[in-house]
Amino acid sequence: MVKSNLARYVTEERIRQGLSRRELVDLMGYRNRAKGINRIVELERKGDIHPQNLKKVVAVLELNLEKVERLMQKDQEEYEQEFEEWATVPIRPYMVVRYMAAVYGRCELPGDIKTSAEAEEYASNYAREKGLMVCLVLSRRESVWINKKGQIYHRSEATPYTPNVPHMGLKKSNKKFLFKTQSEEGER
Repeated sequence: MVKSNLARYVTEERIRQGLSRRELVDLMGYRNRAKGINRIVELERKGDIHPQNLKKVVAVLELNLEKVERLMQKDQEEYEQEFEEWATVPIRPYMVVRYMAAVYGRCELPGDIKTSAEAEEYASNYAREKGLMVCLVLSRRESVWINKKGQIYHRSEATPYTPNVPHMGLKKSNKKFLFKTQSEEGER
């Protein structure tokens, strides 16, 4: 994993000043040391931190605020560029089916579907026949949302900060997942 520019700067400054994460957390005034250390780890790995905690880190480490802001801006620009590169990579369309509240599974489309119109027709028929809500993922950027009656009710476009595919996750975790289902033809 490539560290963000902000993460690298904070880590280097903490180490340069001879502070452990535990010592930094203590200087920041955390009562729950373990929670504080976890937040510092997230900052040093991904550059993720609540703005209030970032202010404390900047104050304790006496970081250059202008440099922090520049690095955050650079991280944002790099993230958006990486998203754009990722979003343009073609994928084979698939469906995300809602089996019940907060439980989704991925279903592949039959191999003979070649166009977006064919995919939409198949997904609409699937939703109507099964009585399930479906999100048809046409690309990493574009999704079509279909209700239980087989009617398209929304089209969405992913952005760097807004996914357009339903998923499941575990509380207090950034991990997202879908169940992979077996198609009716027995293919995976």
